[in-house]
Amino acid sequence: MNVGERPDRQQLRDSAAAIEDMVRHHLDSYLVQLERAVEDAGGAVHWATGAAEANLLVDALVRQERLRAAEVGVTGANFLVAETGTIVMAESEGNGRVCPALPETLITVAGIETVVPTWRDLEVFLQLPARGSTGKRISPYVFTWAGVTDGDGPRNFHLVLVDDNRTPGHRAKRSATATNAREIVLARIRDALSDLPAEQRTITAPREYLRRAPGIEAGDHDAVVSLFFERVKHSGAQAHRVDASVLPKTIATVLHEHGVRSVIAPAGVPEGCLAEWTVDSGNRVVSDDPQLSTAELGGVDAVITICAAAIADSGTVVLDGGPGQGRRAPTLVPGCHVCVVHAEQIASSVPEMIGILDPLRPLTWLSPRSATADLEMICGPGVRGPRRLVVVIVE
Repeated sequence: MNVGERPDRQQLRDSAAAIEDMVRHHLDSYLVQLERAVEDAGGAVHWATGAAEANLLVDALVRQERLRAAEVGVTGANFLVAETGTIVMAESEGNGRVCPALPETLITVAGIETVVPTWRDLEVFLQLPARGSTGKRISPYVFTWAGVTDGDGPRNFHLVLVDDNRTPGHRAKRSATATNAREIVLARIRDALSDLPAEQRTITAPREYLRRAPGIEAGDHDAVVSLFFERVKHSGAQAHRVDASVLPKTIATVLHEHGVRSVIAPAGVPEGCLAEWTVDSGNRVVSDDPQLSTAELGGVDAVITICAAAIADSGTVVLDGGPGQGRRAPTLVPGCHVCVVHAEQIASSVPEMIGILDPLRPLTWLSPRSATADLEMICGPGVRGPRRLVVVIVE
């Protein structure tokens, strides 16, 4: 499938270029803001003056955690949001979901050039890279987190910021007076910017790209729901659009079709939605309170959740760990995920949806199928298919 070009692609590129210029001209300030936000969210920030120093830092952190018998995961990041301290990881196959969800300690290593100023800026960048790599409207899997979240995912978070000495002017005299990696990195940046006139440091990013999905008129929510339904089906997932009165019957049918005999239902899942399925005495609802181990989760057939929001343009559902969604691990391990989406939760596009979400929550953005693309941007299934995702839209 080739998804084609957006009519506002050039506007998105123009906005992205302006934001990148803004970051370069104020990188020292954004890094300090990011550091403060990550620490406020319960994480720790480490600075490295190059790749070799970053490797030593990670090695020391891993050794320290292993002495405490802790499981450790190490990731990269696509973006670091200075405003909120949010880490953003986008990928096409979903393998990275394990690190933010399962280990006791998470270490993220990222270059300082991945910083973006605000949460809203993601509405630009998340719509660009995927089309240049897999041809998808946005990356099939996007994971965001800020520090640590009680009862969900890692209990310890470390962010390693790496300056690989690529910015012009890094070797200016002032760098020699710094005494630690943080001071050296910031001094390098400030030296590189010292000759930039003040008027050139003031940049306003244009926001002329579409706020709604192409072809969707303001106020036409039925068209938004229909677009979401079609996008989900077209991406290879099972999709149903039903009235609330038949939700229990629909879910029972879906679970029977997939041979599900055990299911996790977090607190807050619509009351009674499993009523028809549990009539069969061989079926059981499994509690995740107290939390199940990874091995125990692997013995459960399915999980049923609601969502925090959904995006029609890409057929994406977004989970934030709120009521009816539970922690991240149960949506990762069992083989089938049934997600109930209420029609009013569906936004037409990323720009419409981004402001609904809390950037401090652990967010999981799921599109139905992992993806890869050839040189002609013809998109096909990834080499590692996703879990069976079933989306039930309730009107």
